[in-house]
Amino acid sequence: MLREILQAHHPIIYEDSSVCEIVDKLEIYKFPALPILNQNHYPIGIVSENDIIKWSTDYSYTKEFGSMEVSRFSSVKPLIISVNTSVDETLNRMITENATVATIVEDDSYLGLIQKIHILQYKLSNYNNSN
Repeated sequence: MLREILQAHHPIIYEDSSVCEIVDKLEIYKFPALPILNQNHYPIGIVSENDIIKWSTDYSYTKEFGSMEVSRFSSVKPLIISVNTSVDETLNRMITENATVATIVEDDSYLGLIQKIHILQYKLSNYNNSN
C-alpha cells in the first residue's frame, strides 16, 4: 500500500550536496523537508527549510555557507519505514515521532518519501470510493 502513495519523483539530496542546491530544490518542488542519502542510496538524515534558516544565522549568508555540505545541517534522523508497513502503522509512527516526512525503503534501498498529508488524502479517497 505504501508503494501507491509514496512520492518517488522528488529531488535526491546526497550528503555532499550544497546548501544552495537544497534551497533551490525545496523551493522548486515545495517539499517541507527532504531526505539526505549516502552514496549507497540509503537515508542518513532529513533536512528542512527550518534547519537551513537556523544555521544560516551563524554564517550570515556568506558564499561559504552556500557551498557547505547539507549533511552538516540535518537536525533529524530519518524515520525509515519498510515499504511493506501498513498505511495506518506508518501514519501512527509519523505522529508518534513527530515526523514531517517518512523515508520509505525496500531491501536497504531508498524508494521515496511520504508526508502525512499524502496518507490522509489516500485514506479519504478510499473512504469516498467505498461510499
